[in-house]
Amino acid sequence: MLAKVPHPYRLADADAFLRSIKQADRHLLALSIIRDGHVIGGMGLSDIGTGSEFGYWLGRAHWGKGYATEAGRAFLAHAFAAYDIGLIRSGVFVDNPASLNVQGKLGFERTGVREVYCVARGHPVEHIDTVLTRERFHALRGD
Repeated sequence: MLAKVPHPYRLADADAFLRSIKQADRHLLALSIIRDGHVIGGMGLSDIGTGSEFGYWLGRAHWGKGYATEAGRAFLAHAFAAYDIGLIRSGVFVDNPASLNVQGKLGFERTGVREVYCVARGHPVEHIDTVLTRERFHALRGD
Protein backbone atom coordinates (compact mmCIF):
# COMPACT_ATOMS: atom_id res chain seq x y z
CA MET A 1 0.00 0.00 0.00
CA LEU A 2 3.08 2.28 -0.10
CA ALA A 3 4.01 3.88 -3.40
CA LYS A 4 7.78 3.95 -3.00
CA VAL A 5 8.43 0.79 -0.97
CA PRO A 6 9.29 -2.50 -2.67
CA HIS A 7 7.81 -5.86 -1.71
CA PRO A 8 9.36 -8.02 -0.54
CA TYR A 9 11.35 -5.54 1.53
CA ARG A 10 14.97 -6.65 1.85
CA LEU A 11 17.84 -5.56 4.07
CA ALA A 12 19.33 -3.65 1.13
CA ASP A 13 16.07 -1.67 0.86
CA ALA A 14 16.28 -0.74 4.55
CA ASP A 15 19.92 0.30 4.15
CA ALA A 16 19.03 2.47 1.15
CA PHE A 17 16.19 4.11 3.12
CA LEU A 18 18.46 4.89 6.06
CA ARG A 19 21.08 6.39 3.73
CA SER A 20 18.39 8.58 2.12
CA ILE A 21 17.37 9.90 5.54
CA LYS A 22 20.94 10.94 6.28
CA GLN A 23 21.26 12.67 2.91
CA ALA A 24 17.92 14.49 3.22
CA ASP A 25 19.23 16.55 6.15
CA ARG A 26 16.54 19.03 7.22
CA HIS A 27 14.13 18.22 4.39
CA LEU A 28 12.91 14.96 5.94
CA LEU A 29 11.51 13.97 9.31
CA ALA A 30 11.21 10.22 9.89
CA LEU A 31 10.15 8.66 13.18
CA SER A 32 9.38 5.13 14.34
CA ILE A 33 6.16 4.09 16.06
CA ILE A 34 7.15 2.03 19.09
CA ARG A 35 4.87 -0.15 21.20
CA ASP A 36 6.12 -2.27 24.10
CA GLY A 37 9.72 -1.69 23.01
CA HIS A 38 9.18 -2.86 19.41
CA VAL A 39 8.95 -0.90 16.19
CA ILE A 40 5.43 -1.41 14.83
CA GLY A 41 5.45 1.29 12.17
CA GLY A 42 6.78 4.59 11.00
CA MET A 43 5.79 8.10 9.96
CA GLY A 44 7.54 10.62 7.86
CA LEU A 45 7.36 14.05 6.33
CA SER A 46 9.41 14.50 3.17
CA ASP A 47 10.22 17.56 1.08
CA ILE A 48 9.77 19.82 4.11
CA GLY A 49 9.46 23.40 2.93
CA THR A 50 8.77 22.53 -0.70
CA GLY A 51 6.12 19.82 -0.93
CA SER A 52 5.73 18.54 2.64
CA GLU A 53 4.37 15.05 2.01
CA PHE A 54 3.15 12.90 4.93
CA GLY A 55 3.42 9.13 4.83
CA TYR A 56 3.09 6.29 7.32
CA TRP A 57 2.93 2.54 7.71
CA LEU A 58 2.01 0.02 10.38
CA GLY A 59 2.75 -3.68 10.62
CA ARG A 60 -0.33 -5.70 9.71
CA ALA A 61 -0.69 -7.08 13.26
CA HIS A 62 -1.27 -3.51 14.48
CA TRP A 63 -3.93 -2.40 12.00
CA GLY A 64 -7.33 -1.29 13.29
CA LYS A 65 -6.18 -0.42 16.81
CA GLY A 66 -6.01 3.37 16.48
CA TYR A 67 -2.22 3.57 16.53
CA ALA A 68 -1.92 5.35 13.18
CA THR A 69 -4.44 8.00 14.22
CA GLU A 70 -2.86 8.52 17.64
CA ALA A 71 0.69 8.68 16.30
CA GLY A 72 -0.44 10.80 13.35
CA ARG A 73 -1.99 13.47 15.57
CA ALA A 74 1.19 13.75 17.65
CA PHE A 75 3.44 13.68 14.56
CA LEU A 76 1.45 16.35 12.72
CA ALA A 77 1.27 18.57 15.83
CA HIS A 78 5.06 18.39 16.03
CA ALA A 79 5.49 19.04 12.29
CA PHE A 80 3.28 22.13 12.33
CA ALA A 81 4.99 23.44 15.51
CA ALA A 82 8.55 22.77 14.37
CA TYR A 83 8.36 23.86 10.73
CA ASP A 84 6.91 26.82 8.85
CA ILE A 85 4.46 24.66 6.89
CA GLY A 86 1.04 25.84 5.83
CA LEU A 87 -0.05 22.70 3.99
CA ILE A 88 0.84 19.00 4.15
CA ARG A 89 0.05 16.63 1.28
CA SER A 90 -0.69 12.94 1.50
CA GLY A 91 -2.95 10.37 -0.09
CA VAL A 92 -3.88 6.72 -0.35
CA PHE A 93 -4.41 4.11 -3.01
CA VAL A 94 -8.13 3.70 -3.74
CA ASP A 95 -8.05 0.12 -2.45
CA ASN A 96 -6.92 1.26 1.02
CA PRO A 97 -10.07 2.63 2.69
CA ALA A 98 -8.68 2.09 6.21
CA SER A 99 -5.82 4.51 5.53
CA LEU A 100 -8.23 7.02 3.99
CA ASN A 101 -10.26 6.75 7.21
CA VAL A 102 -7.14 7.52 9.28
CA GLN A 103 -6.44 10.57 7.14
CA GLY A 104 -10.03 11.72 7.56
CA LYS A 105 -9.69 11.50 11.35
CA LEU A 106 -6.51 13.57 11.11
CA GLY A 107 -8.31 16.26 9.12
CA PHE A 108 -7.01 15.60 5.62
CA GLU A 109 -9.39 16.50 2.80
CA ARG A 110 -9.59 14.90 -0.65
CA THR A 111 -8.33 17.02 -3.52
CA GLY A 112 -8.44 14.65 -6.46
CA VAL A 113 -7.62 11.28 -7.95
CA ARG A 114 -4.66 10.38 -10.16
CA GLU A 115 -2.50 7.41 -11.01
CA VAL A 116 0.68 6.92 -8.94
CA TYR A 117 3.33 4.33 -9.73
CA CYS A 118 3.50 1.65 -7.00
CA VAL A 119 6.94 0.04 -6.76
CA ALA A 120 5.65 -3.08 -4.98
CA ARG A 121 2.93 -3.70 -7.57
CA GLY A 122 5.07 -2.69 -10.53
CA HIS A 123 2.44 -0.51 -12.18
CA PRO A 124 0.42 2.70 -11.71
CA VAL A 125 -2.47 2.53 -9.23
CA GLU A 126 -5.38 4.92 -8.76
CA HIS A 127 -4.54 7.24 -5.86
CA ILE A 128 -6.68 9.65 -3.83
CA ASP A 129 -4.75 12.86 -3.12
CA THR A 130 -5.36 14.61 0.21
CA VAL A 131 -4.19 17.78 1.95
CA LEU A 132 -4.20 19.15 5.48
CA THR A 133 -3.75 22.83 6.23
CA ARG A 134 -2.25 24.17 9.43
CA GLU A 135 -5.49 26.09 10.11
CA ARG A 136 -7.72 23.03 9.69
CA PHE A 137 -5.47 20.88 11.88
CA HIS A 138 -5.51 23.43 14.72
CA ALA A 139 -9.25 24.10 14.34
CA LEU A 140 -10.07 20.38 14.62
CA ARG A 141 -7.90 20.14 17.76
CA GLY A 142 -9.59 23.18 19.27
CA ASP A 143 -6.35 25.20 19.41
